Amino acid sequence: MNGMGKSPIGRLLTTIGLMLLLALIPVACGSKQTNSTPTPSPAPTHVAPTSVPAGTTFYTFRGLTDNVVYIAWSPDGKYITSASNQSAVPVWDANNGHVVLTYREHAHNVNVAVWSPDGKQIASGDVDGIIRVWDAKTGKTNLVYKRHTSYIYAIAWSPDGKYIASGGAYSNPQVWDAKTGKLLFIHKGNTADAFGTNAIAWSPDGKRIASGGEGRVVHVWDASNGNELVTYSVLPGRWEDSAIHGIAWDPSGKRIASVSYHNILIWDANSGKTLLDIKYSNYSGAMCWSPEGKYIAATDSDQKSIQIRDANNGKVIFTYNGHGSAIAWEPNGKRIASGDSRGTVQIWQAI
Repeated sequence: MNGMGKSPIGRLLTTIGLMLLLALIPVACGSKQTNSTPTPSPAPTHVAPTSVPAGTTFYTFRGLTDNVVYIAWSPDGKYITSASNQSAVPVWDANNGHVVLTYREHAHNVNVAVWSPDGKQIASGDVDGIIRVWDAKTGKTNLVYKRHTSYIYAIAWSPDGKYIASGGAYSNPQVWDAKTGKLLFIHKGNTADAFGTNAIAWSPDGKRIASGGEGRVVHVWDASNGNELVTYSVLPGRWEDSAIHGIAWDPSGKRIASVSYHNILIWDANSGKTLLDIKYSNYSGAMCWSPEGKYIAATDSDQKSIQIRDANNGKVIFTYNGHGSAIAWEPNGKRIASGDSRGTVQIWQAI
């Protein structure tokens, strides 16, 4: 073997072998890099959120001192404000109850506090007939409206945030400019409503307003001029049973729900035809639609429970016990805020 390696033929064969070996090495490496298939990264694993049973209470807000008469979520669902027979109006984080702002410019108890559609302002009304429009982030007062003479019970922003409709004791609904306070017109309505306007709601399309009060009639009128379009008379009964305490449009604008002490009526907003009559054996004074319009939530049993019902047939779907003076559904439909006579607000899982 050694002798062959020293011969010309042996050296030639050795050289050829080395050349072949060197030629094969890069070919093998290139083949491995070119023809190998990269291993894909594992796809992110989606973990579905844990299902929370309806009625699960997330926390109780105790920053109020008296009966909770009004609750409102900010349009983005991040904050809540309320009115509870005190002059201060708190704004708190809807996820943990932490107070981020307390508005203290009212001299008298506040009955209602409503967010503007863009979530930047709040309009609140007190028992002296004063409505204040203020910055929801800083608490700065932007406008003071003084054309009412007594208790403010109802405030509604137009969907575009330009106007406000308001009503209260011994006064008919007023529509005014939310930026300047200029009065546009007063809706006269039924003469019996002179005792008070308890509820006002602006239609989702901004073209109509529904209002009602002690006159036992719901009025639907043109939001641009106050002309009456539809009137709906509540079923006959005692005056204290039939006065209108709440009004709400469904999200589609096709139906209106009105609440009296012992019943909730759902009716066609265009024709006034009764679609559903939900009767209560006990007091019922607060009501709201779910954001998609499928359910109605309302207080019952002298403020001791809240019932969620199917808005098409009135069937009770779920009952939340222990609360019932005020109620508001979160804009995304997941949670409900409810108040009680002890000054607490509970945030709980909707259905």
